[in-house]
Amino acid sequence: MHNSLKANELDALFKRRLHYVYTELCCSDAKYDQTMSILLRALSNVATVGSDGTSFAVKCKNPRLSVEARNLRLVLNDDKKWASLTINEHPMPLKYLWKKWLSVKKNLSEELIWLDLVAHPMITITKEEDARLREIDKSYKKITPDQRYALAKITLIDSR
Repeated sequence: MHNSLKANELDALFKRRLHYVYTELCCSDAKYDQTMSILLRALSNVATVGSDGTSFAVKCKNPRLSVEARNLRLVLNDDKKWASLTINEHPMPLKYLWKKWLSVKKNLSEELIWLDLVAHPMITITKEEDARLREIDKSYKKITPDQRYALAKITLIDSR
């Protein structure tokens, strides 16, 4: 587990956001739309770096990155330039997590949703690495995050 914060330890704002995700998933007409995407991204930020923030702020705080992204940051020595050449990638896309949660709706809980977000934190990678992942995603429908990264020849580091 990447983040030791438990769902019941989140601050009130993020507890409400998590509760909203849970209640939406429990509805018969639950929908993954722009609102849900934004909520899940905010929760994912907290699961990844312990707080919400801009993409730039999350990238700068994220201890989970590819070797290429780390090396690029060292070479450039300019976080703004580096941030423009990298992205925060969800190894387990949020849409896949959403589908998983819908499939286990009877046993779903806010804690389970949170544990999944914590178990699949964002990784900061270069835009070139992201392009390789997108190509792989076109060819493989059922693939684990580790398999995606191996096929894209992306090596990850965790500098926590």
